[in-house]
Amino acid sequence: YAQAYLFDAEIKYYKQNYSGALTSLGVITIRAYGNSNYYTDATPTAVLNAIVTENLKEFASEGNTWWTLIRTDKIWDYSPSMAAQKTKTNILLWPITQSAINRNHSLSQTDGW
Repeated sequence: YAQAYLFDAEIKYYKQNYSGALTSLGVITIRAYGNSNYYTDATPTAVLNAIVTENLKEFASEGNTWWTLIRTDKIWDYSPSMAAQKTKTNILLWPITQSAINRNHSLSQTDGW
């Protein structure tokens, strides 16, 4: 349920519908804080930060936040070890396993790995 509203907020953010994004976040914040207007700053930076913050709180232990941080380009702010490697080629892409390469010789390892 929360995932759907967080995705909706993110989509609205990327469509520059910042007040709509806050409305979608309000569905989550009314449940969490008893206030559907918990976030009121409709500037692009504030809305994106609110989306990321709620994702981090809602999905803290579910392995979901990694993808949110990558989609929103916030990975560099939240992970100093990743920020230190920002100039590396394809640092956000995962390597192809050796077993996959062995099974399909058309594959080659991701640059940077």
